[in-house]
Amino acid sequence: MNSQIINYKITNGSIVRVMLWLGLAYSIFYFSDLILTLLVGLVIASTIDPIARFFAKYKVPRVFTVSTVFILLFTTVLLIVIFVLPKLADDVARLIARLPSFLEEVRIFGKDLGFRDLSIYINELSKNISQGQLLSVLKNSVIGAAGVAKTTGAVLSNVINFFLMLVFAFYLAVQDNGINNFLKLITPKFYESYILDLWRRSETKIGSWAKGQLIVGLIIAIIIYIPLSIINMPYAALFAFLVFLGEMVPVIGLMIASIPAIVTAYFTGGMPMLLMVSAIFVVVTQLENYVIYPKVMNSVIGVPAIIILIAIIVGAKIAGFWGVVLAVPLAAIMMELVNDILQEKIPSKDSKDYIRYE
Repeated sequence: MNSQIINYKITNGSIVRVMLWLGLAYSIFYFSDLILTLLVGLVIASTIDPIARFFAKYKVPRVFTVSTVFILLFTTVLLIVIFVLPKLADDVARLIARLPSFLEEVRIFGKDLGFRDLSIYINELSKNISQGQLLSVLKNSVIGAAGVAKTTGAVLSNVINFFLMLVFAFYLAVQDNGINNFLKLITPKFYESYILDLWRRSETKIGSWAKGQLIVGLIIAIIIYIPLSIINMPYAALFAFLVFLGEMVPVIGLMIASIPAIVTAYFTGGMPMLLMVSAIFVVVTQLENYVIYPKVMNSVIGVPAIIILIAIIVGAKIAGFWGVVLAVPLAAIMMELVNDILQEKIPSKDSKDYIRYE
């Protein structure tokens, strides 16, 4: 019986390459927050770039267009934080406080079906609940519950990352070729042409994604407005507009926009109005998640619906809110990259286009 001995030779070069790859993996993990911030800034700049190019045709300075867009975005967020969130938290606190009394009266075929026990639990849970406590819960859901020092550090870190993202996005968007110049800076010389071409194709898809978000927002706003008007819901047009704004955040935007409408429904029409409005938003949410959003995105950027759904789920799992925001643009880029790999369009050192730099 013959036995074959296989010898493996490990060279110093192999060891160095392995160490470099391990170092790169560790760096990506260690600087994941920074990388995520830069990616979001890159997507924001790519979304604003077509707007700047459009107004440039009418001799509007690029810096003026970009500055105006950022001012509008910042003002909108600031107004929501200052005026909407505190009022919404107060209304939700009042709703939770009144909910137990309603549940105690609910009967289906003469039986409470456990609603009384649920009302007791909610009553205990809602004792002394306040606007401040709800805002604290919202804060903890965003940055996590921790001690004072750790929480302060988390808040400071998030604020720094947020402003870094805005500065980075503004810097890229305000220049005519800001994104291309940035990619040239971080890309090896040999792959520069390919990366710029890949980004050019991907940027078109990202622009289409932004257009798709607007289309989805308009469709969902109309779908929400019609039934709200039919049931005589107060401020139906206002809530439809809030839904349109909320749709700028994929998947979870509609859920967030539904809260003011549901709370207002209770205080204007009682529990019957609340149940009707809640049912409308639940049905529309399912319709959006599984039909409208995937179909629209598939038509405007050419990414299959199943890929979009998977990308959103994975993005939410890995990076939370920002992962959801980045899911579709990154999925579009990955589709372009995979197609290039399958068609062997990526240059290699063995190809005739390879140039050795001494």
